[in-house]
Amino acid sequence: MKVKSGKAKGRKLQNLVVADLIQVLGLDPTLVRPAIMGEGGEDVKDYSGKLPISVECKNTEKLQVWNALDQAQENAPAGKEPVLVFKKNRKEPHAVISWKYFLKLLGGDPTQKKKDEELEYLMWLVQNIDFGPAHEDVMQELEQRFVREKEKDIPDGWKIYD
Repeated sequence: MKVKSGKAKGRKLQNLVVADLIQVLGLDPTLVRPAIMGEGGEDVKDYSGKLPISVECKNTEKLQVWNALDQAQENAPAGKEPVLVFKKNRKEPHAVISWKYFLKLLGGDPTQKKKDEELEYLMWLVQNIDFGPAHEDVMQELEQRFVREKEKDIPDGWKIYD
């Protein structure tokens, strides 16, 4: 395949991905565009800041998956999840994402589940702990100490004493 036709093939996939993202997510078409061939970084330029993903497109008959994933990860800005979109002739495009991101999309982020369990325990502990006759003094001191040491206010719903 000639270089010119290979670039056209790549551009075709980028255009499809951008059009689909604009349509499905209702993005402003003036703020999301395909990268110009040879332009570094992501293949989908998001000037809206609304896309949580960074897209790398590969339209090829023989995909080198690990190299393409490495490129997607290297090009992804901080805070954006790298996504590899690939296709070949007469086939539908597919997307590759990390397993952790896949679980998050399903609502099963194991990290968040652990945090929720820890928070549930801490809430139970605060509601049930008893320091005996000094309880009120101890709790007030702990709240004041938190504010001093962390230089933050007590989070909403957690303040026990004013």
